[in-house]
Amino acid sequence: MADPEVKQAVDGLMTAHAEFKATVDRELAEIKKNGVPDPVTTDKLDKLNARLNEFEGKNAELTLSAAKAKQIEEETKALKETVGRLEIKLGRPGAGGGDGTEKATEYKASFDAYCRRDANDMKAEDYARLNEYKSLVAASDTLGGYFLSPGEMSQEIIKNVILQSPLRALARVTQIGVASLKLPKRTGVFAARRVGEVDARTETTGYTAGMVEIQCPEMYAEVHISEQMIEDSLFDIQAEMQLEFAEQFAVKEGAEFIAGTGASNQAEGVLTNTGTNSVVTGDATHVTADGLISLFYDGLKTAYAKNATWIMNRSTLGTIRKLKDGEGNYLWIPGLMGNIPNTILGSPYAEMPDMPNIAAGTKPVAVGDFFQGYRVVDRIMIAVLRDPFTQSGAGQILFRARKRVGGAVVKGEAIAVQTVSA
Repeated sequence: MADPEVKQAVDGLMTAHAEFKATVDRELAEIKKNGVPDPVTTDKLDKLNARLNEFEGKNAELTLSAAKAKQIEEETKALKETVGRLEIKLGRPGAGGGDGTEKATEYKASFDAYCRRDANDMKAEDYARLNEYKSLVAASDTLGGYFLSPGEMSQEIIKNVILQSPLRALARVTQIGVASLKLPKRTGVFAARRVGEVDARTETTGYTAGMVEIQCPEMYAEVHISEQMIEDSLFDIQAEMQLEFAEQFAVKEGAEFIAGTGASNQAEGVLTNTGTNSVVTGDATHVTADGLISLFYDGLKTAYAKNATWIMNRSTLGTIRKLKDGEGNYLWIPGLMGNIPNTILGSPYAEMPDMPNIAAGTKPVAVGDFFQGYRVVDRIMIAVLRDPFTQSGAGQILFRARKRVGGAVVKGEAIAVQTVSA
């Protein structure tokens, strides 16, 4: 039996979509007759668009869940190997033994003590736990003063980053233990030839290979919290830091994965890479149905199109909802029934707030298999430094978090970008 809440959401979406289509048709008829739409019709269309936006939260969950399932399947083997090595280390004498649950609990308590008090004022056993845990993690910071946040905190921060910057969920994410990730790449191919039975065979030249290197430059976030708040026993310092650091890292990552320059310690963005396919809209100032159809069918090879996801911001999505193909069929189709996400030309989409708005010369829409086309590389887990001196005159404790993360397009042909141009 279907979940009543899901059924109610589906019914509401379908009803709103039916009314939305009827209103779009009315607006087009008014423009054809009078040259401009009736303001009442335009206002109703805006309200219906807002109503459809209310269902995008559930749609995003469906789209990103499917993307993460692919990545989880890809990384399961490597994760099992990593966990196995960690269990061996945790099981050695003096490391807590067993499954590590008791040690994790102790470390979390020690980390909380570190946030509340200067390291010099901590109990010897608390400080020892922090240093012991650092020695067990290959990606820990080697500089003095920083301590890795507890596992629960790191996982929650990553979850928040996914919600605010969905490209991480669509891309392939790799954890490394060195300065950069180097990937061999084929840069040229040879062509097969016909030959007679006893004719001479010569080399079919043209095959070349290169290397793609993704650096992991550092990003940081800094939060100042009053000493009185920290001293309050009811204050959850860990939860507060989670929210602050999650927001700052998410905003930075999201902007760079979309439009980062790839230089000046930035990740390379999808829109700035020169190797992606570019298809124009066919109109100098607007996104068109024909342009999107060309983007999907001409910009992507079949192998990538079958796993493709559209990305755009909410404003652009509202425009695309109104577009029809040459036979009067809407490009945007509502989903949710049977856990199927909404689609554009049959493929799911994810909202990216950092994608530009529609305007002449901009790139407001992209589509592709981002799991194959884009790589996110994590080098250092989030590490936190507690500084009680710098802001002591203002009665505050300074907390600085750092993380090393990079990203780049590794297979440009897997991604197609729409440029607003005639």
